[in-house]
Order: sequence, then C-alpha cells, then structure tokens
Amino acid sequence: MGNFTRGSGGGIGHEGRSPGGLIANNVIAFNEVFYGVPAPGVAVSGDGGGIFIAGDVPVGGALSDGSGSVTVINNLIQGNLAGAGHGGGIRAAGINGADVTASANPADWYALDILNNIIVNNVAGYSAGGISLQDATRVRILNNTIAWNDSTATAIAAFQADSTTSTPQGAGLVSHQHTATLALQSRQTFCDPELKNNIFFHNRSFYFERALNDLVPNPSSAYVDLEVAEGGGTLHPTYCILSPGTPGYGPLGTTHNQKVNPLFVNQQINNLYAAVVIDEAGNNLSVRLDPISIYLPNGNPLANYHVQNTSPAIGTGGDVAAVPELAIDFDREARVLATPDIGADQYSAANPSIIPPAAPAVAVALVGPTATGAAPPVIAVANGAGIPPGPEVPPLYLNPLPGDPLNPLLDPEPMVDSDGDGNPANDVAYYQLSAGDGWATMADGTDLYTFGFTDATKTVTDMTALAASKPTQAEQEAILRQIGPAVLTEGMLGGNLSAPTMVFKEGQHAYLDLSNAGMMMRPDLFDPHTVHFHGFPNAASIFDGEPMASIAIGMGGTLRYYYRIVEPGTYFYHCHVEATEHMQMGMIGNLYVLPKQNNLPDGADLNGFIHHTGYKYAYNDQDGSTYYDVEAPIQVTGFDRNFHEQHIAVQPLPFAALKDDYPLLNGRGYPDTIVPGPLPAPASNDHGVTSQKTTSLVTATQGQKILLRLSNVSETDYHTFTVLGIPMKVVAKDARLLRGMDPDGTGPLLGKNLYYDTTSITIGGGETTDVILNTAGVAPGTYLLYTTRLNMLSNNTEDYGGAMTEIVITAP
Repeated sequence: MGNFTRGSGGGIGHEGRSPGGLIANNVIAFNEVFYGVPAPGVAVSGDGGGIFIAGDVPVGGALSDGSGSVTVINNLIQGNLAGAGHGGGIRAAGINGADVTASANPADWYALDILNNIIVNNVAGYSAGGISLQDATRVRILNNTIAWNDSTATAIAAFQADSTTSTPQGAGLVSHQHTATLALQSRQTFCDPELKNNIFFHNRSFYFERALNDLVPNPSSAYVDLEVAEGGGTLHPTYCILSPGTPGYGPLGTTHNQKVNPLFVNQQINNLYAAVVIDEAGNNLSVRLDPISIYLPNGNPLANYHVQNTSPAIGTGGDVAAVPELAIDFDREARVLATPDIGADQYSAANPSIIPPAAPAVAVALVGPTATGAAPPVIAVANGAGIPPGPEVPPLYLNPLPGDPLNPLLDPEPMVDSDGDGNPANDVAYYQLSAGDGWATMADGTDLYTFGFTDATKTVTDMTALAASKPTQAEQEAILRQIGPAVLTEGMLGGNLSAPTMVFKEGQHAYLDLSNAGMMMRPDLFDPHTVHFHGFPNAASIFDGEPMASIAIGMGGTLRYYYRIVEPGTYFYHCHVEATEHMQMGMIGNLYVLPKQNNLPDGADLNGFIHHTGYKYAYNDQDGSTYYDVEAPIQVTGFDRNFHEQHIAVQPLPFAALKDDYPLLNGRGYPDTIVPGPLPAPASNDHGVTSQKTTSLVTATQGQKILLRLSNVSETDYHTFTVLGIPMKVVAKDARLLRGMDPDGTGPLLGKNLYYDTTSITIGGGETTDVILNTAGVAPGTYLLYTTRLNMLSNNTEDYGGAMTEIVITAP
C-alpha cells in the first residue's frame, strides 16, 4: 500500500517469464506510477498502478519470451494510479510471444487468469482505469467486480498533434491491438478474453479540455466499461452486468448480459483533480484523486462492494463448474457453481470484511515452452513465484470448504525438506486439542474432578477424509460442518490426565487448533483457555499462551496456533489462563521435539561415531553422545484432594493451602503408573470416557540406552529422582544440550562436554532434564524410578504409591 515508482507496477511488478506466477489474497491499494518518457515506438510508459505483468521487452520487433502463466485471484485492488499510462488497476502486456511461435495449439500458450478480484476506484492517466490488456492471447476474466474506475486521457499520448483537447479512452477494461508479429503468429488481432460473470459498473471516461483547464466526461458515454483500442473490435462478455448507457457488446438476452445497477452495499466515487505542472517529459498534466482510504475514522469501510440481497447479480451468472478456483468467492464462502452470483461476491447476509481473507495455494497453468537456461516450471504457491525447481507437490485447493480445518495447512517452503527426512511433503504437523473438564481415578480408588485437554486430531482427519470421498460439494460440506460440533463434544467430560503427548520434528511447521468445550460439571464457569509451549523460543508472542501477551479462546470457539519448530529438546505444555488453578486441575502435558540429526544419511560420520538409518538422538550432538534406543517421557505433577473436592462443590478454592497429597507420574500414582495401557474410565464420568491413557512403565532390552524425558510441573514441590542399579547420565537441562562454548581448545569444535554422571536428579517446578540410562552390563530384572522424598511415595493416606514407576530390563 502507498508505494510510488517511476517504472511500472506501483504495487506489484511481474516482469519477465516466471515458471507460474501467482498474485493472490492481497490488498493492493493507493500505489502510484508516473513515468511518461516517449520513445520510438513507445507512446508512453509507466503502466499498472496496482499490478504490472509483462514479458521481457522484445528487441528489434522480435517476440518476447512472454510472462509465463499467471493467475491473479482474490485481491482487493483499490485506489491505484497510473499517472501517465495504462491500467490503473492491472496492466498486462507481452504475456505471450515465443510460446505462440513454438506451438500452433493455443492450449500450449501461456495463460492469464484474473479471477475473484475486486478492482475498484483505480485511475489511469491514459486508458483503462481497471484492466489493460495487450499481447495476451489466452485470457480468462471471471467473477470479478470492476467498478468506479476512471480513465482521464491526460497522458501526452491521448492528445492529437497540436491539440489542447485529449481523446477520451475506455475506463473499465481496455483491450489493445496485438503487435504485428504476434498478430501474424496467433491469427488474432487483439486480446479477446473470456469475460464471464463480471460486474462492470460506472467505469468513468474523461478527457482534458484545455479551455476549461479541467476534466470533462466522455460525450459519447460517461461510462465506458469495455473497449477495444487502436482500430476497434468487439469484446464478447457473457453473464455480465454492464453500466446502463455504456456501449453494448453482444445483444442483451442472448448472452445473458444485463445493463442494470448491481446494488452494492455502498460505493466510493473518486474526486479527481487534473492540473498543469512543470513538464514531466512531455506529460505536463498530473492527476490526483481523493479520498484515499479503505476505512473511515470510525472503523467502518469507506466503500463495500458486496452486493445487497436484492441485487440483480444474485443467481444470474453462468456455470463455472469447470473452474475449481471459483468454488469459493472473494470471502471464502461457497459459490453456487451452476448458477453463481455475478461478480466477486456470492451474496451472504453476513456482509463480511472488504479485506480478502488468507487462502492456501492454487495451481497455476504451467504451459508453453521453457526458455533456454531457465528453470523448469514448478507449482506456484501463495507466498509468491520464483521457488527453486524441485519435485512437484500436490496443490491445495485455493479456498477450503467451510469447516475443513486441514485446508489450509500451509508449508511456506513446499519445495524444501525443512525437517531433514528427505520428504518435503511431510513438513507440516497438525494437532487438534479440545479443552474441557473430566474425572480421573487416583491409585487409591478416589475419583477427583479435573480440567484437561483431549486429542481430537483423529476425529478431524477421519471426518475430513470421509468428506473428501464424497462426490459433490454439498455432501462434502454436510460432513465438514459437523467437525466443529464433534470436536467440542469430544472435549465434554473428555479431559485427559496427563494431557495428550505431542511430538514434533525440528524444522516442521506446526499447526495446533485449540477448541474450548466448556465445563460440563461447572456450567457456572466461562474460563478461556490457551496452550503455552513452555520453554520454547516462540517467534510471535501472540502464540505464547501467556494471557498478557497473547490471546485465549472462549467457550465454543477454536483458536489456531502456529509454531516454527526450531529447537529440539524436552518441553511441556499447559494452559496459562489462571495458571495455578488450571495446572493444578490437570491441564498439563508432555511435549518434545526430535532433532534433525535423526535423519542423517546412512553411514554419516559424527566426529567418529557412525550414524545408521533408524538411529535416534536426543539432540543434534554431532558426536552420537545422545544416542538412545528407548525413550520415556515422564511428567511429575500432583493433586491436592481438598482443592479438587472444593472445586466440584463450587466452594472458594484454597490456593494458599495447596499441597499435593497425590503425587503423580503422567497423571497416575503407583502402582497405576505401570499399567501398560489406559486405565478404566472413572466411575464418576457419566460419559464413560477413558481419561488416563499415558503409562510410565519403561521396558528395554539389556544393552540398550533409555532416554528419560523428565519434567516437573508441580505447583507445590520440587522432586528428587533416582534409579537404583542403572547408571544415569544427564545430557541436557531445560531443552539445552549441556555443552560449553565453541571452541574449548581441544578436539572437534563441539564445545566442552558438560554431561555428568549421577545417582539422583533434583527437578524444580517448570524444569526439564534429559537423562540417559545405559543398561549395558545391567542384569535383567525390574528396577524402580522413584522420588527419594519418601512423603511423595503415597496415594494420599495410602503408602507405597505416588511418584514411582518401574523399568523392566529383559534379556537380549
């Protein structure tokens, strides 16, 4: 927004051949170009106030390589100015050239698609306030709203020799004659695009009258929505709305066009000023417009080009089922493909924002020849063209169907294997958690009321897969609309203790949807929830979960978190809203990140340690020192029975008296810690939901190394743990490998090794520790991992329980 250039393309410039250009989901507003230098064969330059798309400038009459195929979709293009050139909104020139020479089949020529855009209030100092086309042989302009754009004919090229009065020009869409060579090769004389389901309304044509020193409306028609320039010709719109009084193109009725008011919610009319200024290389008229704003000071939109409920655009468009990109309108609402509304907006009473919402990738037509030395075409994605060549990945739909949480899950680097496993297609991770309440059974048989998270990821993936198997959009939507209710239902009395374990890989792009199901047993509570990724270096505080720096989600809603996974190690996560209460009630879970070192090629040399496929490491240690065979996340928490009983009794909560009388490992006390699978559903849970699913039993074969991922999330106590009979080596603390600074003066540049051997580990609240147990030479049998604070080895008043589990070593 608000850019100025003396070249072409005030907002976006796409010059030269790309492997498949995509301009999608942008606000391109209030940009200006002004550079009017006449040259031999060039009447004026400085085109494309909003967007400029062109191939390389041909030399000596030769054809250019073209621009490559380009798609312009779902953009708001508003208030841009081409002060002395063509195309206030969009200028496309030289799209085709050598591709036409290379093949006589038009299907092999580069394609330009302009779909689903709102192109309004733009101004061109020469022609085409909306869209200008030249040397483009294969163009589709479908379901756009192109309104209230102006052409002023103030550029020098609009004046006849020795005349002080300019010649008015087309204002909405202007198609220019092809250059002679392209016309000969293409057997076309000008660009005749497919024009379908567009609103062309009140695109104003002016000329400059020197005697009045002012702009004057075109005497033939104040509104010139469509024009073929430099020699004439006829365009062929179908199912379009045109301004009453604009010159007609195709008989009304037979092509289903209408000359009516489309009835926008409200619209903006430019105030134009044209003044004589010090000569600008032959263009001595400068045009200005106001107001230039999307919003009023009170926050309401200055103009809203959605249609009203009585609009003649509703249901009068032509079938676009063959264009899947149009299945969703400008607002990502479903479009009726057989009889769509005309324009970028499929009518909805919601009256959504005038700003286009974000959308995932779209496949761009990849046709035409590859220029010598150029990269082969690849799939263009929503973060722009120019991605290095690599294996193609299946494109996502441009817009997801309503209710589909897996679409979009964008990978900003789709051609890059960011997690290092050799597969660039699996670099996105997804979890769906539902937050609610529930029950848990203590090891002495007592049921306690809890808060918790439940993992609803499988519900989302299964329902999305089922929807994808249905043949029609209506059937798909019927299933997808049930995902939200299903996820919330799963969270009702579904809280897990401990919360579901989440595992990521370094380099992944992680998306986490958190839904708030509310408290079934405490309908008086309206608590919001967050996820705090404890100890992780978040790039954006909005996803941190700490309420003073981020956002929370209320009952019935869903919030999407995004994480770029950059640091391996052992972490944990918890709800950070009313943190003491929510953590004491059980909203805590294991979370860890696997290092890229796991994915090294077979035989890689780690400073003397030879890596083999399948080897696992706790960190990127560069020497194999954190290699392990078996891992066990063990999270220490605890429950205060009185606190939980007062909670379900709706009594004041005794925060000052908090004392964990049920110490827990992964949400269980011994001997429940060694039950391999989930515990039975608590008797108090009327829904029969299994809530305690995470065992703490560790099994390994003699000679293997065990990685204990220990975390302490108790609100009241520190803990000291030991394993009698098995050597313990601490390799990391708080998700950081215990290494000194590089270099340390000896050996490889790894930093001084600060690992240490020990017989016990003390962990305070909020801390994590990674410990490797080496079972080489350890006799097969059962060993205990337990706290040395004996008062923590109890289940309330019952002894021989609490924070203890077993490590079972079997013979090889």
